[in-house]
Amino acid sequence: MQQIAFDQTIGITVVSQAETESTMEVKVQENSPVFEGHFPGTPILPGVIMVEAVRFSLQRLFGKEFHLKTALSIKFLSVLNPAKNDTVRLGIKHTDVEDGLKIEANLFSGDTVFFKMKGVYTQV
Repeated sequence: MQQIAFDQTIGITVVSQAETESTMEVKVQENSPVFEGHFPGTPILPGVIMVEAVRFSLQRLFGKEFHLKTALSIKFLSVLNPAKNDTVRLGIKHTDVEDGLKIEANLFSGDTVFFKMKGVYTQV
């Protein structure tokens, strides 16, 4: 099985960063090899990529490596087809906790929310 680099599937740019809330622009690469298997002719961004986008965004925001310690809730609410939504936003509310960051994240475009997550990340 071919391993696909994260940056072959999405690119993340920080749009705004505040003390407790940040927004990223997420560019979905429609020609990524991940869509050859998920699903040919009807590409859908895999949920694991959405979750990984949060971790990667935290790394960009704070210049540190994180891993997911606890997923408090993860909800996939709409299908993200890169042919229809190649650029979306990722909003993350983040607060310091004793062992890392507690987050609330939303991946969205306009009024459409694709993914919501609450969790705790720890620094590696």
